[in-house]
Amino acid sequence: MLFASCSKSGEEVSILTPSENRSSETGGVSLESLPAFVKEKIAFMKQYRSSNVPVDVWQCSFNGKTVYQFSGIHVDDFYSLYDSEGVFICYPSGGFTGKGDGKFPDFYKQATDWKLLWSSK
Repeated sequence: MLFASCSKSGEEVSILTPSENRSSETGGVSLESLPAFVKEKIAFMKQYRSSNVPVDVWQCSFNGKTVYQFSGIHVDDFYSLYDSEGVFICYPSGGFTGKGDGKFPDFYKQATDWKLLWSSK
């Protein structure tokens, strides 16, 4: 499970990344600087998410590459993982079992440098 403390000022989001297998650093991310596919997915999440389900978008490093994790927009949805070009990689978690599609069972142990890019909270 991911926990973050966020504050929002204009288009900047200050973040504190979770400590379990992730660094504890703060920083700001401009939504304008994000890749187009990430901004499109955020717009979709804002429009179609269940009102009782908080959603978020994270950036991290996995196998030496920048990847993006999107939470599900409804209860029991899969979390989806994409590379920096917007190509789908896998579902690392979520679904009824909470274990995703099983393609990368050690994803959360191997992923580093987590940054919260956007949250509905």
